Amino acid sequence: MQVLRPLARIWTTLLALTAMVLGIGLMVRWLLPIGLWDTGASLSHTIPGDGATGVLPQSVLVLEFSEAMNRAATQAAIELTPA
Repeated sequence: MQVLRPLARIWTTLLALTAMVLGIGLMVRWLLPIGLWDTGASLSHTIPGDGATGVLPQSVLVLEFSEAMNRAATQAAIELTPA
């Protein structure tokens, strides 16, 4: 019994600290805008490069994004217009 009582206090203290840290983290997450955590994908590389001239209409266009994208949704959202 003499050993269990200090262990129970330590366990209870650790449990209370964990619950408090979790609660603070949830409050911060709810109060701050979502945009701080979700930056979204960005275009990281293109072929042909930005500002390229003399590109033939039948040329292959390659777009690389900073994170994985849904292929069908991305293709539907892109519109190519001749200059």
